[in-house]
Amino acid sequence: MAIEKKFQRGYSRLELILLLCIALVVIFLAIPIYNSWYGERQPIAYPDPEQKEVDPWNSGNEENATESEPLILPTD
Repeated sequence: MAIEKKFQRGYSRLELILLLCIALVVIFLAIPIYNSWYGERQPIAYPDPEQKEVDPWNSGNEENATESEPLILPTD
């Protein structure tokens, strides 16, 4: 009786899982690299030089509409 060797084709489950894990690691490493590269290619928005009047964000001139005096808590 001659022993015939049968060649198996394809990958085992362990090999497929390892290949998938390696591919996912490469993808998760490539995402931040791509985002930083893509962000550098975006045009920079410069302010309009003709806009002279800018409203101050916090000018310190806020008004308090209450008529009661502020309560200052004592320190211990």
